[in-house]
Amino acid sequence: MRFLSFLNPSPTTALAKAETQAHSIAILLQQQDYRSISSLFPRLLQWLFSPSLLRQGMNALRLTTGPLLGVGEAMASYGWFGLVRVDVPLRFRWGRMRLVVRLTRGGTVVAIGIKGLVAGKGWERPAYAGGEVREEYLSLGRWGDRVGATLTLPMRQGRFPCVVMMAGSGPCDRDSSVGGLKPFRDIALGLAECGVASLRFDKVTYTHGLRIKVLQRRFTLTDEYVPHTMDAVRMCLARRDILPDGVFILGHSLGGWVAPRLAASEHRIAGCILLAPPADRLHRCMLRQLRFFASQDEPADDPSESLLDKIARQVEVADSSDLSLATPAKDLPMGIGPAYWLDVRKYDAVADCEHLRKPLLVMQGGRDYQVTVEDDYKRFADRLAGKPDVEMRMYDRCNHLFVAGQGPSTPEEYEKPGNVEEEVVRHIAGWVNDNVQSV
Repeated sequence: MRFLSFLNPSPTTALAKAETQAHSIAILLQQQDYRSISSLFPRLLQWLFSPSLLRQGMNALRLTTGPLLGVGEAMASYGWFGLVRVDVPLRFRWGRMRLVVRLTRGGTVVAIGIKGLVAGKGWERPAYAGGEVREEYLSLGRWGDRVGATLTLPMRQGRFPCVVMMAGSGPCDRDSSVGGLKPFRDIALGLAECGVASLRFDKVTYTHGLRIKVLQRRFTLTDEYVPHTMDAVRMCLARRDILPDGVFILGHSLGGWVAPRLAASEHRIAGCILLAPPADRLHRCMLRQLRFFASQDEPADDPSESLLDKIARQVEVADSSDLSLATPAKDLPMGIGPAYWLDVRKYDAVADCEHLRKPLLVMQGGRDYQVTVEDDYKRFADRLAGKPDVEMRMYDRCNHLFVAGQGPSTPEEYEKPGNVEEEVVRHIAGWVNDNVQSV
């Protein structure tokens, strides 16, 4: 039996060894030694965690967190399928996250990822949504692209208007979770209190991120949003407990860039709600955000300046008339393939709103540093001034996720539990109910 104990080390030995390995990986991340990290994986997995993919992922992360400055104490535990999970706290210039490493008990690294670090007790139900609701768990999309969804309904029986929610950029879950915040869950519960149903879903980039990474040269912005959003709309329209003239779509951040085009494409969509919609293309907003971070107390030896130059060159390529499907992904923002950036050009949220012939609500947080009042909200306000059925709403104390606070907003703010401001949720509900009657 001695050789069996060698294959399956004692729990204490396996956990201690795993903690040492994970801490070493975190140090390699800090040193940007992606080749050494990749070599720790079995050969069959090294293509998924190649040096170039690891570098692209960390460069994208640093756009919002700044450089990795420190590594905390590793903590190991047993997870799914008997694997060991190790969490290692990471301290960035503008926030804290955690490295999650999964290993076999024998010490073979099989997966790594970086997740938000939730401060305090984590998300709590908002005080304004204390009543009971009904929830159904659904799936959207075709076979092979299916994602999970949650339909939230008022507790009482009846027929209700419904809001289909579109999350922002990246691999967002149905709650649009960021750190200690779940803004879409807040909104869903708050709307149900006000007699409005909602449907929110995991993005395809959240559920099928690995497959998309493999096929990224063909993946587009349309693929990211349109099929599942429209499937959600059709599902709501087919239900007896949803008003047929009361299905609205709500887009947050990048979702708000796409939502006006979708609202115009389906005549049965009653109206459109935009939360912090960008007025410019994703890669330009990303570069602007990086420049904002680089201006915040940047030390001379910080590598962010060289990263800024690299991203600026990639943005130029994405905007170039020479961009084609043959353009290498490594020359483009975040290492995303050319099909995506060619498709981004087909959307223009401000122009799409100008042409939209449906009720439109645009909402903005005054403390938002990702989508700003000066660069984005005012462009919508200026271009949509005097247009009927358009309402613009500003919430001076809110950040990008419509959580209220004081002073300039920073990424660290997202680590703290909080909820979407009650006034925001109640205004959405009131606007929806008012516009059901007018369509």
